[in-house]
Amino acid sequence: MVLGIWLGCSCGGYAYTFAAFGDVRGEGTNSPADPIVSVPVMQGFARAVQADGVDFVVVNGDLITGQLAWSDTNMTLTEMLGVWTNTMTEFTSRGIAVYSMRGNHETYWMTNGPAPAEAWMETVGQYLPQNGPPGEQGFTYSFTHSNALFLCVDDYGGTNSQRGKPYPKVNTVWLEQQLKTNTQKHAFVFGHEPCFQMVMSCLSAETSSRTAFWECMSTNGVRLYFCGHDHFYVRSQASISNSPPLQQVVVGGCTFDLMSWPGYYPEQGRNGVSIETEAYFGLEKSQCFYRLLSTSTNLIATGLTSQGYLLWTNVGAAEDFVVVRKTDFQVPDWTVCLRRPAPTNGLPVKITNLQPTYGYLLMEVNGAQVHGCYKTSHDMQNWELTDQFSYEVQ
Repeated sequence: MVLGIWLGCSCGGYAYTFAAFGDVRGEGTNSPADPIVSVPVMQGFARAVQADGVDFVVVNGDLITGQLAWSDTNMTLTEMLGVWTNTMTEFTSRGIAVYSMRGNHETYWMTNGPAPAEAWMETVGQYLPQNGPPGEQGFTYSFTHSNALFLCVDDYGGTNSQRGKPYPKVNTVWLEQQLKTNTQKHAFVFGHEPCFQMVMSCLSAETSSRTAFWECMSTNGVRLYFCGHDHFYVRSQASISNSPPLQQVVVGGCTFDLMSWPGYYPEQGRNGVSIETEAYFGLEKSQCFYRLLSTSTNLIATGLTSQGYLLWTNVGAAEDFVVVRKTDFQVPDWTVCLRRPAPTNGLPVKITNLQPTYGYLLMEVNGAQVHGCYKTSHDMQNWELTDQFSYEVQ
């Protein structure tokens, strides 16, 4: 890896663009059909954001598989993160800087290799700004670009991380100091976990620290909080106990397994929370469900081919569905092999018209004006705008 590739964005004047996305991890092995990192998606994103003219990208965690029960690999976290850094040369070789932070998948303790915090610093953290609070240098940090302050926060305690996942918590003391001394026109904050639960447990698991984090942002001029963790795109506006509203933007839609969400916030009307969804793009709209041409109530996932990976199946219901991940965007139809017992005597099942969709958020800043658009694609060549928003800072 080339030293310093993570640092050093510069831009003349006040007009610039950057991109935000998260949850780019793969599954368990480092094979093309089952990667540690979503390499084909990242290659497509790199080409797309280069065409957009971005100066840098911010990746909101869950960069790698990490150690899970379904992870079929003996790789250490250091080795997995090495795959990540190598993949990011797709961006840096195009002159696009990469800023990243940890997600929960970078905090899992492996049966071999160094502790998560040590693995992070060996591979990624040492190349990030070292201006975070004690114990979080290389994990939590800030940088300025043109007329904005960018703050990336670690949800998991930096080098103070303990074995076993604690409730995530942001260092709001450091964050408030940064915001109160900020002289830039804009301030953007990035983290991995949302402040308000939608599907998976998040920062709201510890209500008091989450509320302190949200109010720290809302009362100090932050208008956007970018996060991931949930695998879809949601832009919402929220306030807690009548604090100034700001927008939470979940950009976890470039993963292999987009989620569906019914639009319900468990905290709505509780703990002083008032939140309203302004845009959503998830599983229902991404066309990731495809019916099997042959069905069976005892069908067992999963299967591998050189073109794709069968991830999940909903069998025994009124209709049998599969969710698949495409790794070769040049293949229009898929052949997915199923584990026995299979309804076709062990023969492959053909799945046609497959169009899984991935997305990233493109941000444009011009003086006091900020414009965002969420761009999606199923082939990494043709892109659609699925959400747009703008605001101006006085």
